[in-house]
Amino acid sequence: MARNRMLSIIVDMRMHPILPNVFLPSANTDGMDDITFVDETMLQKCRHFFTEILNLQKPNEYEFFIRDFKRRYEGRMAITDDQHITDLKRLLHYCGNSDYWDEVNNLLKKYLKVRCIKDGKKVYANPSKGKVFFSVNSEGMSIEQYYAHIISCPYVDVDFYKIEDVDVEMLKSLGISEEIGTGLDKTNGEYYTGNPGRQPEWTTYQSFRWKLSLNKLDAVLEYISSHPKAQDSMAKSSFIRSGIA
Repeated sequence: MARNRMLSIIVDMRMHPILPNVFLPSANTDGMDDITFVDETMLQKCRHFFTEILNLQKPNEYEFFIRDFKRRYEGRMAITDDQHITDLKRLLHYCGNSDYWDEVNNLLKKYLKVRCIKDGKKVYANPSKGKVFFSVNSEGMSIEQYYAHIISCPYVDVDFYKIEDVDVEMLKSLGISEEIGTGLDKTNGEYYTGNPGRQPEWTTYQSFRWKLSLNKLDAVLEYISSHPKAQDSMAKSSFIRSGIA
């Protein structure tokens, strides 16, 4: 009997378990309104039967959270800001468990969008499916001003997340970027001398990058040249000096 009604109990015996349909009573039942629990009085009288013979367990919070998370996002339900924060914090919490990391990381990449500001409007964007930037990098230089009038980008709403106790490091773990440099992974190559045959090789060490540049640099320089007195041109110039120093 489960909460004053009789119910057939499903106990899965396969190698790949499914969620059973009846559970032992649990103190934490958030998000489990559709779950049936064994009647506590009956449990006290027949504990050995429920726990040893049927091997019933208390519900695994993680399994039910993932079930509900998938329902929300696979069903393309409208997600409120409050629900988004709840989902984000729980996913980040479960990322700390090595048993759950792979599944949670895949769900983050596939479904989770972060709240951003793009062209002055609130939008949600998935940083695993397209670049999402911090508006200001860790050195205090404005990425948003660097890209202004060049390309339109979503910038994570840091103030919103700060209010919800989601800090910059948490946002970075989701793939939010502050890096617009190019050539960062270019540590070796060949000199092109114009002579036939094998070309001499070059290698860089430590943090030096011979091919270092900035994304959209040509377009930014052209904008500065066309708008030399504009305030954002000065900001772009400062960013360039900082980025290639």
